[in-house]
Amino acid sequence: MKDILLKIDDIIKSGIKAALCIIVETKGSSPRKTGSKMIVYENGKQEGTIGGGSLELKVIEDAKEIMNGSVAQKFSYDLGDDLSMNCGGSAEVYIEPILQQQQLYIFGAGHIGKVLAKYAPDFGVCNYLD
Repeated sequence: MKDILLKIDDIIKSGIKAALCIIVETKGSSPRKTGSKMIVYENGKQEGTIGGGSLELKVIEDAKEIMNGSVAQKFSYDLGDDLSMNCGGSAEVYIEPILQQQQLYIFGAGHIGKVLAKYAPDFGVCNYLD
C-alpha cells in the first residue's frame, strides 16, 4: 500500500472509523510477511491485505472491536491450530485504531490562553482563531 500515510490522513479528516493492521512478526510459513499492512473500516471493508483467508477474516473481526476503543493491541495467531490454514505458521498482528483529531477550545485571550495557543500545534491542533 503505497500511500498509507495519505490514506490515514484522509480517514482522520473524514471522521470514518477505521483501524490499521500491520504484521509485526511471522514464524514458519505464512501468506504474507512482516510489514504487510491493511486498513479495516467499520463496515468490514479493507484496503491492502495481510494475506487473505482465515487470518485476514479474523484480523478484520478483531480490528472492528479495536476501532471502537482507543487502545492498540497486538494479537498472536496460530495459522494451523487456530485458523485451520494449510501454511501452518504463526503471525503477530498489531492493530491500532485510527483516532479522529481532537478539538481544543481555549476561552479567553489572557496570558494563559495565549501560551496554550502557542503549544497547540505541538499536539496536532493547527487551526485556531486569533
